[in-house]
Amino acid sequence: MIRRTLVRVGGAFAVLGGLVLASLAVQNVAIWAGFFGTTEFPTPKQVVVLTILGRIESFVIPSSVMVGLIGLYALLGASPASKWGFGLATAATLLVLVRFQIPSYVSFEDPSPGNDAMGTVLIVLGTLSVLTSAVFATSLVLLYLAARRSHRLGPWRRLLPTIGLAVILSSASPFALSAAGLPGVVPLSTALTFVIGALWLALGVAVWREAPSPENHNFGAKPMIP
Repeated sequence: MIRRTLVRVGGAFAVLGGLVLASLAVQNVAIWAGFFGTTEFPTPKQVVVLTILGRIESFVIPSSVMVGLIGLYALLGASPASKWGFGLATAATLLVLVRFQIPSYVSFEDPSPGNDAMGTVLIVLGTLSVLTSAVFATSLVLLYLAARRSHRLGPWRRLLPTIGLAVILSSASPFALSAAGLPGVVPLSTALTFVIGALWLALGVAVWREAPSPENHNFGAKPMIP
């Protein structure tokens, strides 16, 4: 009963995280298209909207992803691959939360940072972004292996490495385009954000549907909860 609840709650939160992530990409497109106004400086109402979106991004998405991973772990069971995958995914989620806090910390310590300080912050943020993506993608590959061995999720298990690949592209492609002097960094990043959100939503639906019936206690490689 506890495992069934964890799987169902995890699937629901994964759907929520995917919806919010995809909606942020849509809202960014709306901003560029001028649906929030075309003035050079944001109005007070626009500032409120952007602030709310920033808080959603920094809290709701990582939290929803984390709960979704708990549900996936409960579904797959405590095999070595799922343990390592869940542990690495947790570490990646914590890195995301740290990365979101760095700009506000720098602003608090030094309201007018110089160019050198800003450059250092950008390097740190970029490094954390790539590191987080690599760790998260590795965790999803391990969870995919655990899903194969436990015969869970069926063909939907392929969503796990696909999401990992999309996450890697999302963090690496802006650097590649900038280094090559090519345009399109922001549109590509927004498109990948939408794709990741849609894939994560689909994974949440798959996890929800895989929740066992109360009569079926034999699922997963090893029981996570005795």
